[in-house]
Amino acid sequence: MNNPQTIEATMRTLKLGGLAKECRSAQYYNPEQYMQELLDIEIKEHEANRMARVIKQAGFRVIKALDDFVWKPIIEIPATITCEQIENADFVPKKENLVLIGAS
Repeated sequence: MNNPQTIEATMRTLKLGGLAKECRSAQYYNPEQYMQELLDIEIKEHEANRMARVIKQAGFRVIKALDDFVWKPIIEIPATITCEQIENADFVPKKENLVLIGAS
């Protein structure tokens, strides 16, 4: 039987870091399902790494969420959109752009 540490080392050598971290979480029911689950794990890892890389390249100092944002009366937004629509990202499915300008 193969040593689990050797299998994880081989995965890392092949740059399959997602599998090396999460392979034990995959449930085995049949070969096709198991392989698909492993591939899905690796795809999620690749996507997370890609997003981290893109954010780093963009030079954002801090990722901010709207959770802590306070809509003050001095903040002006167009009459065509509400604060709730911005928070819910209602403009995304419509393929509309949203540009927010001001001091951070």
